[in-house]
Amino acid sequence: TLSVVLAEKGFKVYGVENDPEISKALHQGKAHFFESGLNHSLRKYLNKNLFIYEFIPADKELDVFIISVGTPINKETKEPVIDYVVKAAESVSRNLKDEQLVVLRSTVPIGTTKEVILPILEKSEKKFYLAFCPERTAEGVALRELNELPQIIGGVDEKSVEKATDIFRKITPTIVVVPSLEAAEINKMLDNCY
Repeated sequence: TLSVVLAEKGFKVYGVENDPEISKALHQGKAHFFESGLNHSLRKYLNKNLFIYEFIPADKELDVFIISVGTPINKETKEPVIDYVVKAAESVSRNLKDEQLVVLRSTVPIGTTKEVILPILEKSEKKFYLAFCPERTAEGVALRELNELPQIIGGVDEKSVEKATDIFRKITPTIVVVPSLEAAEINKMLDNCY
């Protein structure tokens, strides 16, 4: 949903979906989950401002990486599984260039962005910015809510917050800056609980 809204706002979006079946459906303008109006918007921007890849396109000029992947719960341990987040961060780290922003939106345990994602990105030895900007939309109304709901932003430093704010200000009128990555992560958890 965020990819479609960013494309609608004029951003050039390179979405990455490495599941071949889901990628194939997306190339046909069909989302793999229900969201009111999503297929219509997907078809409208597909191959115009929104492009689907199975891997991060190395030949494109990228300013921002947004990680928004599933974090399922392990049925036995009842703990969140952050494997997809880690794999996405590792992929980003391999493709990172200086001055790029990395934004995490997935539901993660408090401290994951700083304790898990930051060290992975630091392996790139690039100068980057890191923010946690939780996805907080409800199924069925996500496209509308992305344009209306306040966007919460927490960053590893002030410059990371500024860079994330510059992007999300073009989507929603209200930005709520919180004092840390952890504060943004807990907002996501509380929103999910609610």
